[in-house]
Parts: sequence; C-alpha cells; structure tokens
Amino acid sequence: MNQQHPHQPGWATPQQQQPGWVPPQQPPRKRSAGKIVGFGCLGIVGLFFVLGAIGAALDSGKTSNASSTTSPTKASTTASKAPTTATPAKNAAPVKASASSAPAQKLPTAEARKEAAAILRANDAYYQDEFNHGVPVILNRGNADSYPAFHSWYEKAATDVKPGMDAFAKADGYFTADDEPASISDWQGDNGTLSADIAQLASDGLGVGGPDDATYRQKVQEDVRKFPHDFQTAEADADKVAAGK
Repeated sequence: MNQQHPHQPGWATPQQQQPGWVPPQQPPRKRSAGKIVGFGCLGIVGLFFVLGAIGAALDSGKTSNASSTTSPTKASTTASKAPTTATPAKNAAPVKASASSAPAQKLPTAEARKEAAAILRANDAYYQDEFNHGVPVILNRGNADSYPAFHSWYEKAATDVKPGMDAFAKADGYFTADDEPASISDWQGDNGTLSADIAQLASDGLGVGGPDDATYRQKVQEDVRKFPHDFQTAEADADKVAAGK
C-alpha cells in the first residue's frame, strides 16, 4: 500500500484538479432549535403589537366619526328647543293710544237733560210723599179709626214700583245710544231702592198694634231713619243727568 508520508515531498502541495471534477458540497448547517423558537416568539409578539395598533386606530376613527355625527344633532335639538323671541326693531316708536281712537260721547242738548232730570226728580218726590204719608198711618194703628186709612195706603204702597219704571222710560226717551248719560242708569237702581224702602215700611207696619207692637214700632223708626239717605242718593243721580254725566 502506497502511503504518502508527511515528510515526503508533494504532500502539502495541492493536487491538480482533473477536468470535469466537481468539488463535493458542504452539508447545510442546522440551526439550533432554541434560535428558531426565539425568532418565532418575537414574530408572534410583533404581530400582536401590529394588530393592537390597527384596532386602536379603528376605534379612534369610530369615536371621532360618532362625535362628529352626534354633535350637530344635539346642536340642532337644542336650537329647535330654544324659544324664538322676536327682536323688536330698535327704531320702532312705541304705539300710543290715540285720544281720537275711541269715539267721544256726544253731549245731549241742555233742554233734553233738563226735561229728563225733571221727570226723575218728580218721581223721587212721589215716593217721598208716599213714604211720609204712610208713617203716621202706621203709628196710628190700634186706634178705632186706623183700619181704613192703613188699609188703603198699604194696598198701594206695598207693590208700588210701576211709577218708577214709567219715569225711567220717559226720561230715557230724551237720549239716544250715543248721548245717553251713564247717571240715568244709576238713578234707575237707586230709585228702585226708594220703592223697596216703602214696601219694607208697609211690611213692618203690619206688626204695629199687634202682640209685638213695641218691636215693630222700633222697626218703623229704623225705616224712617234710612229713607232720607236713599232719597238724597237718587236725587244726586238726577242732578248728574241734568249735567249730562
């Protein structure tokens, strides 16, 4: 067997390659399992970070879109609920009630006022006479000659309202709807009080001369004190009618 000895010439000298000769390939180096696992874990962790960043960006976009969508709605709702107040023009002058807007009441003629007032006063005097005539007749009850006088007076005075109504209608005929003084209506009410006073006097007079004579005589005196005040009130109304008030 022919072996080359290291000390022999040509051992370290590279041999000449023959034509067509292919050097043998080196087998691939195997990576260690630890390095493969490590790189795999790093890849997975990196993937999670990327997915997290993408999710955060999407959520931020949704929140931004929702905010931009909701804000106008709230603003429009608030604006729709806000009361609309018309702003008056700065230069608009305040409207003042014109004195000529309401028609002035016409003053009836002096002759018409005078005639109407005379009718009203005459009726006041009529009731005054009737009242004054009834007082002594009532106080005389219980005497032998009292019945015929009281009976005739009572039959008329207890319901004597028609003369006052007729007087009002006649006096009111001197005026129109445009010039009728308000005081004539006041007289109508106050004159009705005079006829009511007479009716009350007649009612109280029925008790005079009876079992409770003292009580009813006291009531008659109260009627006597009240009537003059009511009479003066009706007369004051007649004076206003004469003045056209």
